Amino acid sequence: LGKMLTRLENVSNIVWATAQEVSGCVKAQEPPQKIVYPPTESIWIDGDFPLNSLLRDRSKVALLLIDFQNDFLQIGGFGEKLGNDVTSLRRVIAPTKSVLSHARSVGVRVIHTREGHRPNLMDLTPLKGEHCNGIGKEGLHGRLMVRSEWGNDIVPELMPATDGSECVIDKPGKSAFFQTDLEFILRNTNIDTLIVCGVTTEICVHSTVRDATDRGFKCIVLDDCTASYFDEFHSVGLNMISSQDGIFGVV
Repeated sequence: LGKMLTRLENVSNIVWATAQEVSGCVKAQEPPQKIVYPPTESIWIDGDFPLNSLLRDRSKVALLLIDFQNDFLQIGGFGEKLGNDVTSLRRVIAPTKSVLSHARSVGVRVIHTREGHRPNLMDLTPLKGEHCNGIGKEGLHGRLMVRSEWGNDIVPELMPATDGSECVIDKPGKSAFFQTDLEFILRNTNIDTLIVCGVTTEICVHSTVRDATDRGFKCIVLDDCTASYFDEFHSVGLNMISSQDGIFGVV
């Protein structure tokens, strides 16, 4: 019995290491099978991630950049006012900028989102206002979480294209689908797959991915292009997305 348990433990350790190496997510229940991807052109920057089989038709793919705005990623924004360290989010700007640049170069549609509220706060629910009582208050650079203010602007490194070709979705809630025309835009442009980057992993990214999946859109979430103020929330959030053979998407 002792020898059997030792063998099982060794096998389990091997499978776990392999699963981490492949996806960095959930513990595998059986050794992963080798997958051979077709020799089609990949839109991935380094060509080291097997997106070929997931992105067969780039005309149906959109890059969704969730809430890369000053209020969450800059000193003096809403996130810092809540006591968070914004550097934990800023580390994803560089890899996201690379993805954005490449998506543009190969003609993948780009959509940005911003969470914020009307200046009169008539779209701010009492519940959200109670739990996020800084919304609408004056910050270092203007009112926090209010549209047309500095905090609502997307960070300079990831600004939308100046030619107006990239949609910007203004949303009052966590999900990019809640009270917006995102779904209409995706269906009207025949998009069925979303490459998802954004902040924060466990809140706006998670809410959007869940809503997208329920609406039939395939989601590919990029680990190093998503982040949380709390590393453990980021890890757990991605694990939840990719669990059960990708219940909410691919990480």
